[in-house]
Amino acid sequence: MIIKSLKRSTRSKKLLIGIAVLVGLISTFIVLEMTGVTHFFSPPDVQTNSEEPSAQSNFTGGHEREVIYSDKNEGIVTDTQGNVSTIPPESDWSSSADGIISVYSPTKNSVLSSGQTLSGESTVDTISFRLIDNISGVIAQGKISVISGKFSGIFDFNTSATEGRLDVFVTNTNGVESSIVEVPVRF
Repeated sequence: MIIKSLKRSTRSKKLLIGIAVLVGLISTFIVLEMTGVTHFFSPPDVQTNSEEPSAQSNFTGGHEREVIYSDKNEGIVTDTQGNVSTIPPESDWSSSADGIISVYSPTKNSVLSSGQTLSGESTVDTISFRLIDNISGVIAQGKISVISGKFSGIFDFNTSATEGRLDVFVTNTNGVESSIVEVPVRF
């Protein structure tokens, strides 16, 4: 009898210790979550670790694209009315998912400098572009005419950045962007 009583007492102590440990772990988890150390229930705001000035301090994905306008006028593209001198192999093109825009030049990850050409083809009358660097943000933007299915223009911009992106897209009358082609570039 005494042995049975001791076994029950030992089981009860183990159960109480287990419950105490579980309560302690849950309490610790709640404190860590509330103080922002862990992020199981609320994702953190991700901040850039760059010390350079940036057009965007946090980077979030999966949301509608915000239309970006700049008043810096740091660069332009002079419309050459669809005068495309060379067309690279189709494997080098960057195209929108719906096939409305294909960019011949610049190609992905190429070095882009002032005097080079923006060229491609489209099924719309006008395309919009936005050149973004990794320091200032938007450094050139505008529209180019599509003539006989082709568009072209000459870049004129200044930047001290080393990388960026060229966006080429269609803008409807409400300012909504579609058929977006993103071309990563280096400077």
